Amino acid sequence: MRLFIALIYVVAAIIRVIAELVNRHRVNKDKQALTRRRQPGRTPRQDAADRLRPVDKVAHTPDPVLHHDRAISAAKCGDYSQAISECNLAIALNPKYADAYYLRGLIRYREGDRDSAIEDYERAITVDPDHTDALDSCAGALTTRAGDLHLKGDHNRAITDCNRVIGLKPNDAYAYLVRAWAKESTGDCDGAIDDYDVAAVLDPGDASIFFHRGLTKRILMGDNSESNADFLRAVALDPEYGPRVMEVLDDEPN
Repeated sequence: MRLFIALIYVVAAIIRVIAELVNRHRVNKDKQALTRRRQPGRTPRQDAADRLRPVDKVAHTPDPVLHHDRAISAAKCGDYSQAISECNLAIALNPKYADAYYLRGLIRYREGDRDSAIEDYERAITVDPDHTDALDSCAGALTTRAGDLHLKGDHNRAITDCNRVIGLKPNDAYAYLVRAWAKESTGDCDGAIDDYDVAAVLDPGDASIFFHRGLTKRILMGDNSESNADFLRAVALDPEYGPRVMEVLDDEPN
């Protein structure tokens, strides 16, 4: 029994020695870390300033999140070139960083590079299909581009962009409306009416949907009775459509 108790004391002493050695090692590592982070004479505020300093003045960090945060700071200061550079670094470190693609897309759209912005939004969605902000921004940018293409006479490309929006957001009423305009410009009046019908269900409070559907039915398809119902609905929703409806009716031959 005495021998057993003596062994317990010996083991306990060994454990205390090991614990003390581990503790000393941890303290030394903490001191070394502090020494690396802060040089003599520097304050915590100076160290924080270094972390926010542009990347060309600070050594690159392997942390993509830090580069993303720097990109946000640079963008807020209006330094969009630096912000894009920081996004590029974040993406290089983590090619599946959806927020970095999305942020770069926002900056590029702000700079007028809509096509590149759309590519970045789509990359963000590929990485994270549930990235709501990227979905909304991508749909908005594609629909806007589709409208511009339609006005320039490039109706097929406009339809393609609208198809992409509807694939991303099947309940986007405006995408159906723009696609209806483009379809009727290509002579596909039935397809246009189908898109107007879907848009009217998705957004029954949008007077423009009913006004344009009425125009298509009346002018392109000769259906006056149904067009009158659409015109009345448009004016009821927005009285400013009244003069436009009267203009259409006045232009008809007696």
